[in-house]
Amino acid sequence: MLENLPMPAYACALDGLITHFNQHAVRLWGREPSLNNPADLFCGSMQIFSTDGLLIPHDQCYMALALETGVECLGTEIVIQCANGQRIAALAHAKTVRDKSGKLIGAIGILVDISAQSEVSHSLQSEILKSRRLEQKFFEYSEREQSRLMHHLHEDLGQQLTGIALLVRVLGRRLSEESHAELNRVIELAKLTSESIETARNIARGSYPLELEHGGLMVALEELVRRTADLFKISCKLLHDDSFQYNQESAIHLYRIAQEMMDNAIRRACARNIVVECKARDGVVALAVVSDGISYKYLPIGVNGMDFDLMHSRARLFGAHLEIQEGAEIGGAVICWLGTK
Repeated sequence: MLENLPMPAYACALDGLITHFNQHAVRLWGREPSLNNPADLFCGSMQIFSTDGLLIPHDQCYMALALETGVECLGTEIVIQCANGQRIAALAHAKTVRDKSGKLIGAIGILVDISAQSEVSHSLQSEILKSRRLEQKFFEYSEREQSRLMHHLHEDLGQQLTGIALLVRVLGRRLSEESHAELNRVIELAKLTSESIETARNIARGSYPLELEHGGLMVALEELVRRTADLFKISCKLLHDDSFQYNQESAIHLYRIAQEMMDNAIRRACARNIVVECKARDGVVALAVVSDGISYKYLPIGVNGMDFDLMHSRARLFGAHLEIQEGAEIGGAVICWLGTK
């Protein structure tokens, strides 16, 4: 019966002695074990390893456990070392054999060579890791550049505009003393200069949140919510409590995710009411942005619609994941789970 099977197969008695095997098994093992020989128990391979490289003694392998417990082994991934030293990834099956009374008398072992699939899987995992590293480097570079831009705007441009504002005020006072006809234009110039200073500050804050360094994530989010409400003339609130625990290294990513969520809700869904929640939801810590406006289910996904790719990438960096909840008729919610829901 074993010879007719198209994959490596062998039979073991209850004591672990190998009683039969087919030629597919011989080719996989690279050797012919001795039948009914105590030197060859449970499996004909030279050695057996787990997928993480740990040696599995033969008397603790899939076949030994099936014979000891009577519980069949169905598809345990192992690594077999052949007689020539080569290691092959395989799926191991141990099918128990019982007599007419139901008594366990042995087991049939079947091994499926998955080395080709394993190589593809490892290659794919390697590429995924490379992609994640590139993502991390991209975000790190982006944050450095935004920080540099913030300091440039705040220190260089801000100081230059402040200097211009002082000169304009001095000029305004002189023209006022002389009752000069151009006084009104100078006053208007002073107003525009003050507005430019405030604009530069707002751009700097948007590029990199100084509050994050000095006050922490909640202070930075409070300022983001306040600034968003003022800029877009909408209702924007922050709700948080002590249940919201986060790693300091993930703070900038949480801030950026909240910022992107709010921007999507305003620009794509035309939201007029936004609530940012930082608390435990369903027993798991989460950051959520809940908004009204157009229901997310009616909005396209991608460049011209709701774009979640960047947020998904950021979330992966610190082990979080996103959930998009579409409102039945209006708005929806984007939740960043900081653990397993």
